[in-house]
Amino acid sequence: MAPKAIVVEIAYAETEKQVLIRLSVPIGATVLEAITASTVLSQFPHLAGAGALSNSVGIFGKISTLETVLKAGDRVEIYRDLMIDPKEGRRLKAAVTKRQKAQAFDEKKRKQKMARKAKALLYKKEKNS
Repeated sequence: MAPKAIVVEIAYAETEKQVLIRLSVPIGATVLEAITASTVLSQFPHLAGAGALSNSVGIFGKISTLETVLKAGDRVEIYRDLMIDPKEGRRLKAAVTKRQKAQAFDEKKRKQKMARKAKALLYKKEKNS
């Protein structure tokens, strides 16, 4: 006798909260039906808005449509918009790193200068004695 239901997972993550829900859906269920059957929409009400899910779902990292029929063991992932463009993020990180290196270099030079001054003062004292 063939099974009448399959087990799938629904995954969604935000900065503050992440969920991975395992649920049983009938054979032939679509991505939208699985999302609706899960508790994701009640936990994240902003996803229930019109068109919020239209182009932001996938199965195991591959973009899919809401009408895609699920297979046993599929993980439906709900994507959200990026907070920052990855290129811009790398650029900002590089700028911060460059600034930190420059500050560390300046601090090292300042310490070396103070050490030379202290050595010169010590030398003057010894010479005058």
